[in-house]
Amino acid sequence: MILVMAGGGGSGFGQAPLGVGARSRPAARWITIGPVVRDWHATEPANIDHRGWVENAADYVAAADLVIASTGNTTCQQILAAARPWIAVPEWRYFDEQHRKADALGAAGVACIRPHLPSSADAWTQAIDAAYAQHRPERQRAMIAEAPAEDAARWLEALAARLWGTAPHPA
Repeated sequence: MILVMAGGGGSGFGQAPLGVGARSRPAARWITIGPVVRDWHATEPANIDHRGWVENAADYVAAADLVIASTGNTTCQQILAAARPWIAVPEWRYFDEQHRKADALGAAGVACIRPHLPSSADAWTQAIDAAYAQHRPERQRAMIAEAPAEDAARWLEALAARLWGTAPHPA
């Protein structure tokens, strides 16, 4: 199953390139979650299913053989935790944070980075093959903290202690 996942920070991926991708892998079931931008000229094969918003995105990620997604914070965390092969396509943002994160993910060897969705069957084949060839689940899992809330609390406490001394000053 190939999962295409779009988060809430953007408008989603285009329908037309996804249809080309689904045609390039007719034996795979393609499922999209999150928004998909409808293209008037797009025609789709029967092996793609648009689910829209779902409550259990992490379950879809865990069940996927391959994930195609942007590089938003929650999206990255879910894919890295599940250690799935990943084609990461950063979305446009005002400060290029998704592009910078994609650069870092690529340098760490935890995602196959593409600047946009492939536009031909051959380009899809190359991207999918590269994602499987580059897949390093142990690297992906190593990027996820075991206790992130506790780590953040310790960091905040240390920051407060450093800024205020051992205890905050009374107001």
